[in-house]
Amino acid sequence: TTGDSNYSAGAQTATHEVAVAATTTAIAPIDPASVVYGTAIPVSVTVTGATSPGSPTGTVTVTAGGQSCTATLTAATSPTSTGSCTLTTVPSGNSQTVTATYNGSLVYGGSIATDTVTVTAATTATALSSSVNPAPVGTAVTFIATVTSPSAAGHPTTGSVTFTLDGTAQPPVALSGNTATFSPTSLTVGDHTLTAAYGATTNYQA
Repeated sequence: TTGDSNYSAGAQTATHEVAVAATTTAIAPIDPASVVYGTAIPVSVTVTGATSPGSPTGTVTVTAGGQSCTATLTAATSPTSTGSCTLTTVPSGNSQTVTATYNGSLVYGGSIATDTVTVTAATTATALSSSVNPAPVGTAVTFIATVTSPSAAGHPTTGSVTFTLDGTAQPPVALSGNTATFSPTSLTVGDHTLTAAYGATTNYQA
């Protein structure tokens, strides 16, 4: 304001804060609640704003067992938005915590929801073959153990295989590309018995 002969000039400054709207994030019940390692886990989320009209926008980050996926929100009935994404290769464990984190926007604040899913170890099958059978004396022979998991198809098995030749266990051999190999230095004339035992890991049964 400008002053006059009786009053001096003065001004007043006020600060007005506009806060982002609060939100609530929810995870739809995970179905099934128990899966085998390697099974994809679809996760659906809902984010609801505290004000209407309008619906939250942006993304929700879903994590479990070190794996993550991102759900992009789509407006539903105001003030709600929904989204979904799929977790893959969540490690086996008695109960894995699934966390959905709404990342917020210029208008809506972030929020978090949690749920659980049980991931059990996948079954395996071990097949044993040899490079040559029968083998002439003095011929180098390689035995190949192949470990696969029908329930976790597309995911390479990990761990090791222990070969036992004529009752004598050999040092474990790490799997590479689902296979482990063993080449004895020499085999005497006659029949020999070889077994291959896959050792269980966190994600795979023996």
